[in-house]
Amino acid sequence: MRIFLLIENERTYQPRIFDRLIRACPDEVVGIGLVPFDPRNRGWKFFRFYLRFLGLQGTLRKALQLLWQHFRSLTRLSRVCGPPASIKELARRHQIPLLKSPSPNRKEFRERVKALKPDLVISSQGFLLKKEFLSIAPLGCLNRHAALLPKYRGIYPIFWAMLHDEREIGISVHFMNEKYDEGKIIIQHRIPVEDHDTFFSLYDKVIALTPVIFLEAIGRIREDRIPEIPNRSEEGSYYSYPKPEDIRRFREQGKKIV
Repeated sequence: MRIFLLIENERTYQPRIFDRLIRACPDEVVGIGLVPFDPRNRGWKFFRFYLRFLGLQGTLRKALQLLWQHFRSLTRLSRVCGPPASIKELARRHQIPLLKSPSPNRKEFRERVKALKPDLVISSQGFLLKKEFLSIAPLGCLNRHAALLPKYRGIYPIFWAMLHDEREIGISVHFMNEKYDEGKIIIQHRIPVEDHDTFFSLYDKVIALTPVIFLEAIGRIREDRIPEIPNRSEEGSYYSYPKPEDIRRFREQGKKIV
């Protein structure tokens, strides 16, 4: 199977996820596409939201994670031990072609992906893909969402699940279509929410399981044993970016980001 990875330019968890996936599928990943992080919000306005959402402690934690990855890259420590420090290094380490684009929906980028003749695309980024891109790989395009779809479609599903006192969250791998998180589900894993869990601790659990569930989804596609798991949008829910009052309620309920 020829697999193309479409990944957002993020350093703290994406290189680790896909380093594990590539090692488990040697010689099958034929290319990596690198696109910008979070295309819907950029600049100072988004930074202010990020600071309000994560709080000072959460923002500092995220900043330290990024600084550590930059340090590992600059000192070449990441080449000695541990996962790559960036997607660029991931591609170089595994000798996989790296294609960069401001948007995966640009015609010139689509043509370069087509030339690699992928059977399957695995996406881990925020762009809504158009049908011209979705039709490139005959086996489809996969996405991972940190919720038990069709519940909590959209943005920051872990936050919304915690706000609504869910006792479990989950991960869904589904085929992508031209709407957010509405494609056919291939596989789901459930994750219990413990009393001590925070937003970050639950996110860490999702990241740890992501390469595992992607590999299980690839196995099901390879063996043509995809179950019928309903993903009807009318039976689920959709949430966007939390508003200040949502963040305030989250903290008033004793929920924690870090």
